[in-house]
Amino acid sequence: YISVTGVQTCALPILRFSARIEGLIDSGRGLNLKGASVNINGSLPGFRVQAAGSLGDMGLKGQLKLDLAPLLLAVRPFLPPSLPDASGKLEMEITASLGTENTIAFDVILTGMNLTASGGPLRENRVGPVNLEMLHEGSLNVHSGILDIRKGEIQIQENSRLSWRGTIKGLDEPQRQTDLLIGPVSLALS
Repeated sequence: YISVTGVQTCALPILRFSARIEGLIDSGRGLNLKGASVNINGSLPGFRVQAAGSLGDMGLKGQLKLDLAPLLLAVRPFLPPSLPDASGKLEMEITASLGTENTIAFDVILTGMNLTASGGPLRENRVGPVNLEMLHEGSLNVHSGILDIRKGEIQIQENSRLSWRGTIKGLDEPQRQTDLLIGPVSLALS
């Protein structure tokens, strides 16, 4: 418990977090992405994160799970009072592996289930429930600064969908070159 004179006492939620990263630096003091291994675990009410593996042969897999109502309750003392109330669940899954020439292949899926928001700047209004799924499949070439998105898609509710693919070059430069193809697009207006 936290007790400060003149301030309301509140119980802080229990936070558990552990991270172990091995083999990130090689004997020549260089970055060793292929040989590094990672093991991360963390939790808080309404929050869970896990990541394990390496970018080498076995690949890296990670998962983030949020249950918004208990998470907001746990962190509310640290947030502005004008923030709306929210509920629903968000889950993100990531897989990554190191290919040839320091290219990192990745798949990311973000799923939102029964997302709602009310109060705060929304006042008496309520948004939701909304379901969504967003995915990205692609690769990142660390040395050349090229991000290649083979497949990107967002689906909202059952029948609204937007797809894309493309390349972004010069990620480490002030001027980037983007080549993006958007489509097909499907919107359900009911």
